[in-house]
Amino acid sequence: MPKEPKVVPNTPEDRDYLKMLYENHAEFARQHQVLRAAATGFFLALIAGLLAATVGGQGASTAKDLIVGGIICGLSLLGFLLNAKHHERNALHEDLEMKFRQSLEGGLSTKALTTINSETRQTHEQHYVLARVELQTLYSFVYVATLLIGAAVIIGAGLAFGWGCR
Repeated sequence: MPKEPKVVPNTPEDRDYLKMLYENHAEFARQHQVLRAAATGFFLALIAGLLAATVGGQGASTAKDLIVGGIICGLSLLGFLLNAKHHERNALHEDLEMKFRQSLEGGLSTKALTTINSETRQTHEQHYVLARVELQTLYSFVYVATLLIGAAVIIGAGLAFGWGCR
């Protein structure tokens, strides 16, 4: 892949414009992280309420349990897709943000400034095992777990109705 040329700001106006673009994309990246966390919280609360209505009931499983299990599975898939989309949009804005930052740094004469990010990340990854695990992966496991819970509710209710017992 050919290396892209850096744009170096020539005037203070160029520098201000690059800085504005950098800040804009940094804010968009943060917003996608906030929206992903909010959506995850909302979906988990909704799924927990549905699960409580199913598991908390006394007596044998009912057709309602089958429906609730299906809804839990559907919400889990929707949450997983929303999570993946917010991650994708966050990554886009972070990539753009990095390119604008590199352009801003390109106008500076201090070489050390351009190595701060890479050296700090390298040191961080040496000290933290979870630094190598993408947050996207952990968020995804939340939805995989709720999908499995929904499937378990469906299977449990189905067994109570005599499915597979012939």
